[in-house]
Amino acid sequence: MALAKLRKAAGSLEPLLAVDGPTGVTSRTVLGVPVYVSPAVAAGTAWGVPRALAFLVIRSDTTIETSKHAFFTSDRVAVRAVMRCAFGFAHPQAVVKLHNVLP
Repeated sequence: MALAKLRKAAGSLEPLLAVDGPTGVTSRTVLGVPVYVSPAVAAGTAWGVPRALAFLVIRSDTTIETSKHAFFTSDRVAVRAVMRCAFGFAHPQAVVKLHNVLP
């Protein structure tokens, strides 16, 4: 809801988030770029991450293991998959952190 209150400029009545058509429904886009909300980001903080320069990097092959031992009281099999991965940025200077973006 706080994002919906943001304006394009100080004193402007025009919302920063896009308004879809005549219904007036606000979508989470700024100039056509999608905006994602996460509880992992502190309130009042926003990150600008260029999609073309962000990658998911797999550090090692995925391993899959099964075990029938833990569930011998019924017909179940435990399956575990482990994948070592991280985010990588081709140009780290392009990632921007904005502070105090909420009114």
